[in-house]
Amino acid sequence: TPTSMAGVAEKISKDLGLSLKILEQEECEELGMGSYLGVAQGAIEPPKFIHLTYKPKGEVKSKIVLIGKGLTFDSGGYNLKAGA
Repeated sequence: TPTSMAGVAEKISKDLGLSLKILEQEECEELGMGSYLGVAQGAIEPPKFIHLTYKPKGEVKSKIVLIGKGLTFDSGGYNLKAGA
């Protein structure tokens, strides 16, 4: 569920020293995240947009961005294999 994923994110942030921001549904609406909220309608629980950030000490030589998603509901049985 979105709540359990947010709980895991909180643990990860504490264990690894990352900053954490969890956007609730109302904040996502204010930011105009319509596509995200549309997909989230498939879940029973309201969405939680999880943003973890690593900030190194000292000079930053380069920036890397990793983006992922987690579905916490039946996504409709997507079949990514041709002919399966």
